[in-house]
Amino acid sequence: MRWLIGHLARLSGGQLLVCGVVRAEVLRGIRSVVVRDELSELFDLMTDVPTDMRVWRKATDLAWTLDRRGAVLPLTDLLIASCALVAGATVVTNDPHFWQIRA
Repeated sequence: MRWLIGHLARLSGGQLLVCGVVRAEVLRGIRSVVVRDELSELFDLMTDVPTDMRVWRKATDLAWTLDRRGAVLPLTDLLIASCALVAGATVVTNDPHFWQIRA
């Protein structure tokens, strides 16, 4: 795992972003303390997207719009998407909720 962390850090050149919601969601599900600590180190190497007022406004607007379309998504997904939209980043996931979110 340490090799992977170092390799990703070199390859990304600061292009990998993370937000607090992603960190918490991923790390809470890790059973192994060693793996959790190594993933935490990887997140520490990434650029943090703060969940400031711009992100919360975007999440609120997304929630309002999507709710009226009948797509009620988890707040965590809306926050992750909002962080990505504010940062101009792409969310890499296999979670189908994100296909319902458009800028």
